[in-house]
Amino acid sequence: MVHGKRTLAGSAAAGVMVAAIAITLVIFVQTQPPQNVLLGVSVGGADNDLLRLEGPEGASYYQPRRSPPDCILNVTLYEFSAPLGPGSEADLVITLTSKRNMSEVFDVDAKLDSGPSQAFTPEELLNFTGLSFVDGGSEWAWTGSIEANGTRSFNYRIRATGICIGNLVARVKIGSSTGDYTCGLVCLSFMVVPGNVLVFSQWPYPLSNPFGWFSISTSYEKMGGVGSEMNVSVSLFGFNETDVTLKLVMPSEGIVPLDGQTAWTGNVTRGEEVRLSASVRFAEIGTWFIYAYAEKDGILLGPPTATKFIVSEDTVLEHPIA
Repeated sequence: MVHGKRTLAGSAAAGVMVAAIAITLVIFVQTQPPQNVLLGVSVGGADNDLLRLEGPEGASYYQPRRSPPDCILNVTLYEFSAPLGPGSEADLVITLTSKRNMSEVFDVDAKLDSGPSQAFTPEELLNFTGLSFVDGGSEWAWTGSIEANGTRSFNYRIRATGICIGNLVARVKIGSSTGDYTCGLVCLSFMVVPGNVLVFSQWPYPLSNPFGWFSISTSYEKMGGVGSEMNVSVSLFGFNETDVTLKLVMPSEGIVPLDGQTAWTGNVTRGEEVRLSASVRFAEIGTWFIYAYAEKDGILLGPPTATKFIVSEDTVLEHPIA
């Protein structure tokens, strides 16, 4: 009997321990911080011409009015992992909802690319590794049938593998009697620089940009080949907005900052221009980039911009790329 009592007591103690572990596990799962949405865009909703950007502020986006949509395409990008910059990863969820009254076949595809192709040689495009899915690929596609009001979601993880300006294009096509047509399109632009990954919706585009505009410009001093110097500036002109960051970003090699200001954070006042200016030297032969951007709370306030410089012994060729 004594042995039986000990067994029961041991079982009870074990049960308490299991329960405690279970409670601990539940508490642990519940206290995991939820992922934060960096950018979320929907197209083809009930209000065709009013779209929403998820993020710290929120903004209205424009889409041309047309007949009732056949589908709703939602693209949600979660915040990139720390430390930000090359190597950061983020979850991407693409959701398609059919609005047809019958089963239809949809083609869904998404592609990561290097941005404006005219700025790169064919060799550079082939070797582009600035953005990729975690499996190393740059695109995926799916074809399938969805019933009316049915939903299909695709979950992927993307990686910022290098300093770059790049795009993500997500597209949905549906067949009709006259051929395939696009019923949903979202294009996001990325800027990956040391210490940051920023994103902007190229399409749908903001209905109105309350942050104004910014641009990068250059002027030459002692211009020749390697060893040449030049002045680089970026300007921001906008409406009233607080806590805006404006930056000039240069690589760790190839282009050496000499003096001037490369970063500014403050309030933008209507009608007032903010300008950063710095002088640089082309220290090494090669292809180098200078990036410029304006952001607020991790969201780009306009399309990213950069200039490519091809430096040789005798010349420096300049190519704005965005």
